[in-house]
Order: sequence, then C-alpha cells, then structure tokens
Amino acid sequence: MKAREETRRCVLPLAEVTLADVSTGSSKNASLGEMIRELSPLGVRVPGGFAPTAEAFRLHLERAGIEKRVCGAVAVLDIHDTRAFYGLSIGSNDLTQLTLGVDRDWGLLTHLFGERDPGVRKTIEQVITAAHRKGRKVGICGEAPSNYPDFATWLVSAGIDSMSLNPDARLCVATAIARTAPVAKSGTGGMA
Repeated sequence: MKAREETRRCVLPLAEVTLADVSTGSSKNASLGEMIRELSPLGVRVPGGFAPTAEAFRLHLERAGIEKRVCGAVAVLDIHDTRAFYGLSIGSNDLTQLTLGVDRDWGLLTHLFGERDPGVRKTIEQVITAAHRKGRKVGICGEAPSNYPDFATWLVSAGIDSMSLNPDARLCVATAIARTAPVAKSGTGGMA
C-alpha cells in the first residue's frame, strides 16, 4: 500500500491532472490534462499519458544523493569570482518569467508578455554589458530568437555573442540579421 501511495504522489494520469495541480507538477501537464478532458467528450482522440510530479523530482534528488552534492557545491561557490567562467548563457524563457513575474505556459496570458518586453530587453542588455565589461561572452537560448527574427536582430545589435536557433529558423533568422545588421561586431552574432 505504501508503494502505491508513493507512486500516486509521483505520477499522475494526465486525464486526472487539472489546472489546480500546477503546484504539484507543471503547467504544461495541467494544460495537457485540461485538453484531454475538454476534447475527449467532443470525439477528439487525445493520447493519454502520465505526468511526473514535483514530489517525484524531489524524491529523485534525495535518493540519488544529488541534493546533497548540489547543496555542497553551492555552499563553496564564490559568486563574485567570475574568473572561472568563460561566458554566460541567458535562458530567455526563464529570464522572461523572472523579470515579469509570469508563467509563460499560462495560455490565458501569453498574449500579454514575452521576451520582446522592454523590461526583458533592458535586463538582457544589462547582462551583456556587464559580461563584456568582465571580458566574458554571452549567449542566449530559448525560443524567442527562432520565433521572432526581429528579436534576433535586436540581440545582435545589443552585442550578443551567440544564440541557439531551431534548425528550421536558421535561414530566416540569418537573412533577417544580414538585412538589418550587414556588418556585425567582430565575434558577435554567432548562431548555434
């Protein structure tokens, strides 16, 4: 019985996950659960599945000893010593959520915010400036440069050193950058 209860705390059938379960799992899983419940009665066949919970993640960290290793590494980390860092990578999705205090997976609000928000752009510029002042390179990952070529061109003008792109967006983004920034700064604008 105990193993069954633990499994229930760690894995939920998607069809049972609702938006009220966001705190125990993820908003993506909650959205999938809502989709299954809303579309199934309409005759749309949606494959089922399972959603790992936050509890499953915590148990894994604890049982694998990862939590203690991470806490130990963080405890001795000197966050003011940047000499060991070659560069920084900005996660545009996380940065957007933290800067604006929103959950990007909450579909009802996504039209109200995004990586192109002036506050997010200002934060990115500040990171680039501070890193370059220390002689460090800055890259960016996330969907924004692939989804919005104008954002990618803005990143190049802001001095980004590299950006990751979805394979199907590389040509479009490279063309947009070439049109708007024909002479990029040396060492900037690399695309992965």
